Amino acid sequence: MLSTLLTVIVGGLDELLLDGSGPVYGVFFLLISAVCALWVRPADVFTSAVSVPLAFTIGLLLISDGGGSFGSHVMALFSALSSNAVWLYGGTLLALLIATMRKAALLWQ
Repeated sequence: MLSTLLTVIVGGLDELLLDGSGPVYGVFFLLISAVCALWVRPADVFTSAVSVPLAFTIGLLLISDGGGSFGSHVMALFSALSSNAVWLYGGTLLALLIATMRKAALLWQ
C-alpha cells in the first residue's frame, strides 16, 4: 500500500513538473523499493518483492503518454514498461535482496 501510494505521488509529480521523465521516476522507484522492503513487518517481508512491481506499473500509468482511447493507453503503458524495464528489474531485485537479508537476520536471532 505504501509503495503504491508513493509511486502514484512520484508519478503524478513527475508528470506535472518534468513531463513524465522515465529516469527520474526510475530513481525514485529504487528508493521506494528500498523503503518498502525495510518498512514492511517481518512476517510479510517477501511480499515487498511482489508488491513493488505492481506499484511501479500503477505509478507508470500517470507518466505514460496515451491518447484518448483505452487501447492507446494500454499500448502506451506497455511501451513505457519496456523502455523502463531496467528500473523495474532493479527495484524488484533491490527489494528482494533487502527482504532476503532481513529474513536471514530474523532466522539467525
